[in-house]
Amino acid sequence: MATPLLDELLAAESDWRPIVIAEQPLFGDLPVERVEPDPNHQRHWMFATDNNKVLAHVYKPDYVLQKFEEVVVPLFSEAYGFRLDKQESQAFAKRLV
Repeated sequence: MATPLLDELLAAESDWRPIVIAEQPLFGDLPVERVEPDPNHQRHWMFATDNNKVLAHVYKPDYVLQKFEEVVVPLFSEAYGFRLDKQESQAFAKRLV
């Protein structure tokens, strides 16, 4: 099930992978384990590694994105002194996640 946040995370991995290959080649082929969204899961998300794989579990992507839009983006915007309209705020929230 694709959501805007999950699509953004896939794009982030494609940006991240060449950096890892260049900077830490031993971890360049580390697989990324994802899960399907699960609105009944107790966690919203979980990112971790056991050095064999990267766990990128986003159980409630819409909730996570909403919280970034409502809480994180306004704090970030105020701290760094810039204003965003609604559309810019939504796009920025996806990039911050």
